[in-house]
Amino acid sequence: MPGDIDMMKHWMRGLWLVAALISSFGIAAAAASAQGLSGQRLITVHIAGDEFRIPRGYFYPFPPREENPGALLIHAFLPALSAVWGHEKEEFDVFPEGRLSRAVIILGMDANHTTTLEFRLHVHKDDIGAPYDQQPSRYGLEVHTPAQLGIINKGRERDEIYVDRGEGALAGFITCNLDGRVPAPGCTHNFLYRNLLMQITYRKPYLPQWRSIEQKVKDLLDSFMRQASLIGPQRRV
Repeated sequence: MPGDIDMMKHWMRGLWLVAALISSFGIAAAAASAQGLSGQRLITVHIAGDEFRIPRGYFYPFPPREENPGALLIHAFLPALSAVWGHEKEEFDVFPEGRLSRAVIILGMDANHTTTLEFRLHVHKDDIGAPYDQQPSRYGLEVHTPAQLGIINKGRERDEIYVDRGEGALAGFITCNLDGRVPAPGCTHNFLYRNLLMQITYRKPYLPQWRSIEQKVKDLLDSFMRQASLIGPQRRV
């Protein structure tokens, strides 16, 4: 039955064409997705013995001028620590009143060339101004609040201090503006990542999520290091 055979050939040819179109579309879509995910030039940064490849969109407004900066400074947005990209940059410049900023400022300094966590906590808690009172723990952290309010000792205003003791040893600490003392209270979150002393700044309403934010920052930096190991040596453009 030649007619049936010819029809089968046409049908099979049609299936092959459809499969080829789907395959080529999938390749194009994957390429577009990869471009969308990276979508930006990678900036190489060497600090504290590690190499990071960081998408341009994490640097606001400009990336560092050299591969070996004195500190790593990037910006991201909660909840996923997405890069500053497109219209999101407006959150740093024009911010609607009453809206909670998603901005996170991530600063990493070589731990071998700066003061330790212990020293920094001591300076905050014991050396500047009034003594602190310990309060009941909150969010899994020790809480210390100033025994006296107001501007004290060389014009510095005291902050609340939240201490992460980890497995008994100091794992990090967070200083936050007291509620009502500034229009938009914020927190600075200090911890160690590899050979970097990290300072993460975000708005105080995110404080209950401190543990998640810390882990996301570590995961983000890990991803930048993986990117560097996958690409290998690369000239800065």
